[in-house]
Formats: sequence, C-alpha cells, structure tokens
Amino acid sequence: MADKEIEDTTLKEIPAEEGAVEDGVVSRFEKALYLYRDDRLNWLLILAVCLIIVATFHFPFQWMLNQWFFVEENSPGPLVPILIIVIFQSQLKKMKSCPIYPRRQLYILIGVAVILGFIAYFGKDNKNRYPQYEIYSKIAFDILFYFLTVVLIYAAYLFARERKLHPPEVEDKKSDKLFLGMAALVFGLVFHFLGMRGDLNRISILSYVTVMYGFTWFVFGKEVSTKLIFPYAILLFLIPMEFLDDYIGGPLRLFAARASVGIMKGISPIIGMEVVREGTKFTINGAPFDVAPACSGLRSLVALTVIGAVYAFITQPGLLRKCLLGLCAIPIAVLTNVMRLVLVGITCHYFGSKSALWVHDNAIFLYVLAIVALFSLDKIFDRIAKSKWIKAKLKWLKIKDF
Repeated sequence: MADKEIEDTTLKEIPAEEGAVEDGVVSRFEKALYLYRDDRLNWLLILAVCLIIVATFHFPFQWMLNQWFFVEENSPGPLVPILIIVIFQSQLKKMKSCPIYPRRQLYILIGVAVILGFIAYFGKDNKNRYPQYEIYSKIAFDILFYFLTVVLIYAAYLFARERKLHPPEVEDKKSDKLFLGMAALVFGLVFHFLGMRGDLNRISILSYVTVMYGFTWFVFGKEVSTKLIFPYAILLFLIPMEFLDDYIGGPLRLFAARASVGIMKGISPIIGMEVVREGTKFTINGAPFDVAPACSGLRSLVALTVIGAVYAFITQPGLLRKCLLGLCAIPIAVLTNVMRLVLVGITCHYFGSKSALWVHDNAIFLYVLAIVALFSLDKIFDRIAKSKWIKAKLKWLKIKDF
C-alpha cells in the first residue's frame, strides 16, 4: 500500500510529454524511461568514477580474494556486500520521492548478490572436494565486490536527489564542509599508495573505504555522507581478520572447551557418558577431540555480529535498542559454538566418532537457530518497552529512544 502511494506521488511529479499521457495516466515504463533519460549524464559519470576506483584498488581486491579463499576463516567475505545492499534497500523505502523502480532494482541486486555469494562460499568450502569450481568462486567474488562500488555511489546519488527534491527549511551551504570530503579522499589515496609500496594490503583496503566515503562527502555533501556512515562502517569488515586468532581465538577455544565439557559432565549421569578434558582437548568415551583454531567460533562470531548489527540498524527505533540488539549477537554466537560441541559429544556417545565428525561439519542448522534467536529478541524488546515499570525507569534515566 505504501509503495502504491509513493508511486502515485512520483507520477504526479513527472511532466507529461507528447504521446506519453493517455487519459491523464503515465505508465510505469514511461516514468522509468523519463527518469533514466533525464539522468543519463549522471549515470555515465557514476560508471566512469566506479571504473577508476575499481582499477585503482584492483590489486588489494585480488589480495583480499586470495586471503579469504586460502587463508582467511574469520572475515564474513561476500556477506558484506549483500548486507550493505539490504541496508540501502531499507533506507530507500523511507525516502519520500524515490521512484519504485530503483527499489525494485535493489531487490534484483540482492538476489544477484545472494547467488554470487553462494557460488563464492561453495567454491571456498568445497575447494578440496570440487577443485573445478574454484575458478567460478573467484569470478563470483570479483563481480560481487566490483558492483558493490557501483551500488555505493548509486545509493549516494539517490539520497542526494532526495535532498534536492525535499531541501531542508533552513539550508546552510557552508555546513557541507566539502573540503573535509576532499581531505578524506586525498588522505585515502596517499595511504593507498604507501600501502602498495610497503605491501600493506590491509592499509589499501582501509584506504578504499576512506576514498569512497571522501568521494561521497565531496560530491554529494555532508548530509548524504552522514546517512551512509553505518554502511561504510560495515564495509570495514572487508579487511581480513585472521590476526584476531592471536588475541581472542585462544580464549574462545578454551571457553568453548570448558563450557561444553561442563555441560556434558552435567548430563553424563543421565546418559552414561565419560568426559575428560585437558586444556582445549577432551575425550568422550575414549575418543579424542580437540577444539582447533578453526573451531573457536570466531568465524560465526564475526558473521553473527555483522548480521545482528545490520538487523538492529534496520528494525530498531532507537540508538539504545540498536546497540543492545547488536551486542546480543556476541553471546549468542559464543553459545551456539558451545552447543555445537555438546551436540558433537552426544553424537559420539550414541553413534561413534565418525558420525560426530559429520555433525561437526554439517551443524549449520544451529547457526540458523542462532539467527532466529537474534531476530526473536526484537519481539522481546517490544514487550519490555511496553512494561510500565521499564517505562518509569527509562523516564527516570532520561532515556527516550528505547
């Protein structure tokens, strides 16, 4: 219903041309044709800028691909572009004058990004079993990150057009401070050059985020760039993060071993399971297991944190609820990994170690349940927010946005 109202509003804003109006009605195709033709120069400029940026950062992207494909276990990888397009789709729905067709285009882009992401993940996770699919996975990865650049600039353009059609009542032209955008752009390019000279590809990828944001600020203004702060923050998860293993990977492994063995010891009197732990290693009825670095849960922790942050940004009304829901993804991810190890132990007790290893490699349904649990917290927050006692406490604390 909301889409229909926006569509009708947009139709009224389009001037009628000869032969384009019949009985006062403009077709959707004619509306799209008019807007595309009116913006054809802008489209060419957007594509030209995207080609320059993609060419500039081609080598860091290739390093990121190889790092994610052969080394990296913690970065969400292709999940980042998919989530950023979802964010833009939710933001466009709130725009007053955005036509229907850009939003539907983003639905198509989401579908294409999901397919490309699936191909990339399938080739990575099965590179030993199906080595012939490795090339398709790499191509999908490249395409996904190259058209992410187009989507970022196109979204900024749509927000700028919205501001032009609905300008603020009091507009201060000096408030944009375009020189800061230019400074960020130049700063990013300089550090990209230094990163390439020093073979510091993480610096170059960080420079890509800085250059994109600086370009958005300089060309489209401070107000548009402010709306894009969160998508660009999510873009930082492109940086490979295997270094996290040195800082939190070990503690996560130890906690997962302790917690899972503690749970299994708690239920062992009921099912008759013998569990012995030493560090991150434990045995179940004599069968040895080890919580290896790949089993620390860091990969699911990063992925669920990104998903939780994006879901909170899209659905939650206030800053406090956004932060709370986003932070809840961390304990959910850790507990999900613990429950996976408990399930492995129970399977080993009843069906043997081979079945336990199969469960270890195919327990994806636990992470689906983790995402469902994360989404369910939204409903719990709604119930909490309706509580009179909670309202009184929030009012006393002068918190208005829960």
